[in-house]
Amino acid sequence: PTATWAHGLHADAEADADQAARRSAHSAREQQRARELAAVAAALAAAQGRRRALLSEAERLAGDRARVRLLQSEDEAATRAAEVSGVLDEVARRVEVHTQAADEVSRARWRLAEAGLPTGETAEQLASTSNLARERIGRLEGLRVTADEVAEDGRIATHAAASGASAARELVTVRRALLQFPARREQAAAAVARGRAAATRLPVAQVELSALRQAAADEAVLARLTLEAADLRDELLLAREKAVSLRDKAADVREARLDDVRFELASMLVDGDPCAVCGSTFHPDPSEVRGERVTRDDEDAARGHADAAQSEVEALGGRLAAVESELASVRSRLGVLAGAALQVELARCSGEVTELEAQVAGLPEAEANEAELAAELEALDKRLAALEGRIADQERIEAEATRRAAQRRVALDAALAGEPDLDTAIATATTAVDTAERVLSAERAAQQAEQELADARSRAAASVRKAGFAGADQALAALRTPDWRAEAGRALRADADARAANAAALADPEVQVPLEPAADVITAGELLAAADDRLRADDAALSAAQSRTAALQVLVPQLLRALDDLGPLVERAGAARALADLCGGAGTNQLRMTLSSFVLAARLEEVARAASVRLLRMTQGRYTLLHTDGAAKGGARSGLGLLARDSWTGQDRETSTLSGGETFLASLALALGLTDVVVAESGGARIEALFVDEGFGTLDEDTLDEVMDVLDGLREGGRVVGLVSHVAELRARIPAQVHVRKTRTGSDVVLLGC
Repeated sequence: PTATWAHGLHADAEADADQAARRSAHSAREQQRARELAAVAAALAAAQGRRRALLSEAERLAGDRARVRLLQSEDEAATRAAEVSGVLDEVARRVEVHTQAADEVSRARWRLAEAGLPTGETAEQLASTSNLARERIGRLEGLRVTADEVAEDGRIATHAAASGASAARELVTVRRALLQFPARREQAAAAVARGRAAATRLPVAQVELSALRQAAADEAVLARLTLEAADLRDELLLAREKAVSLRDKAADVREARLDDVRFELASMLVDGDPCAVCGSTFHPDPSEVRGERVTRDDEDAARGHADAAQSEVEALGGRLAAVESELASVRSRLGVLAGAALQVELARCSGEVTELEAQVAGLPEAEANEAELAAELEALDKRLAALEGRIADQERIEAEATRRAAQRRVALDAALAGEPDLDTAIATATTAVDTAERVLSAERAAQQAEQELADARSRAAASVRKAGFAGADQALAALRTPDWRAEAGRALRADADARAANAAALADPEVQVPLEPAADVITAGELLAAADDRLRADDAALSAAQSRTAALQVLVPQLLRALDDLGPLVERAGAARALADLCGGAGTNQLRMTLSSFVLAARLEEVARAASVRLLRMTQGRYTLLHTDGAAKGGARSGLGLLARDSWTGQDRETSTLSGGETFLASLALALGLTDVVVAESGGARIEALFVDEGFGTLDEDTLDEVMDVLDGLREGGRVVGLVSHVAELRARIPAQVHVRKTRTGSDVVLLGC
């Protein structure tokens, strides 16, 4: 059926491809006709648009004709105004010069009042005033020497007054120092006396300090030895307890070795044969006590440990005796002072020695200071006499200079006529000369500027009339900048060019088309777009049909070959699926046991057998563990189940029916059984340590004893068994214990029997 369907599908695809080819050819012809129609409509629309634009431009140019004529007239006037712009500029410049000259005359006249001169004087009056001021300057310059002498006398008087005042201030300082000198000399003498007394006291205080430091050192040694003696007593007590314990252990080892020897001798006795020890042939009561297997090496080792412990006790006793002897010697050296009193006295004596040493060290400086004070007193007396003489000399110099300056100033004040000094009087006269000369110079410049302005206006009037203007104002109004004239010329030329180009374009035969009706470009474009869409759709359908036909030409033979090859594979896949379901616990596997569970079940049987040996002992022969691969409840996977066989009832029970203590025993037995199996499977490698965490609280006293016996049996051969529990009864059964205690500052550990 699949092959027939594939051949039919190929035939249908070929028919669809032929029909799609016919539709594509018809759409191509319609597209060509629509493209030709759209080209004609587009050409007509372009010609109509160009003619409308040219007509609109002609109307615009006609409307701008008045503006162009006005611009042409303004440009011609600007050209004529440019010809006379030079003379007009000269008139403007002369007007500005004349205005500036007039302003300068006003400013110069205004400064006359500042110089103390009348503002309404004529040029002749100002010239006379200037000459009189020049003569006064000459007379004032002749008094320069007198003014300098007055100034020099003033400087001499000022310097003498300042020097006398400085000497007076220094005199006050010297007298104040002399008043303070007795107290300073007394302090220096007291410092020397203290240094000499300290030099006498220092050796005695140093001896006392050395004795106190030795006592403090002995007290520290006493405290150290006391602590050391207490530690040695504790160590000695522990060592003695350890020696007694090792001695008892050595006795127990010896007794165990004798019991073992007795048992071995008893096991060799035969009625009628003489005893190897006493020679008797009658053996009424042979020993049946089997001791531990203890060798002579074990006995020697235990005795050696006991002897070593006793030696340690003797060594600690010797060390303690030596420390106590040294302690007695230190106590005998200590005096009455001790503890806090000793420290207070030591601090006082140390401070005294430090102070005495400082005073002794400062003695040379104090003696030198005393000598310096004597020299300083002599120098102050000499300085006092010198300052008093200097003050008298400066007062005399100041009085003489003041008198000379007063005599010379009388003649000088008469010539100054009320001016404060010579320089000010000369400056006032100089200002009057300069101000008058400036006014005269400004008036001469204003007269010259006025004459030049009249000449420039006469020349400008003749040039303006010659250029065709009624006056200079009309020429100035027509004047334009060179940039404006250049822009106006370009605008006029552009207008003429635009008119010529518009007329030539309207005469072109290509734009001689009617404007109505307008070309229907939109409809032609829509027809062309619809034809393009139909052609693209038909071409796509043709391409898809051809691709489908080509693909089926390749795929149909491949499908037929694949159907031929698939039959054997389907059969083998069914067998592989059935085997996989069987290994995964599905299909015909009624127990739903996976392959991994099947492999683990064999190992679980070994673990259950090994665990049952120990569980029987711990439960007084009641329980054993059995592996079961029966179907689990609820359709769960099977293969790793365990049952507890109760020998008291003869029934197999689910492990979930065991009590809490029985469950703990079963779990412990399984763990130990797993250990045995692992050891056996690993080539005899031993597990040196086992740890059991909690669970003992669920056991009664008898069961606990059985469990402990089993765990004690695990210790054979040196194996370590660690139990983690809070059950108090276990303390009596565990020889080596580690106690963890909680405190506010953290947990600590106590070792017992380790």
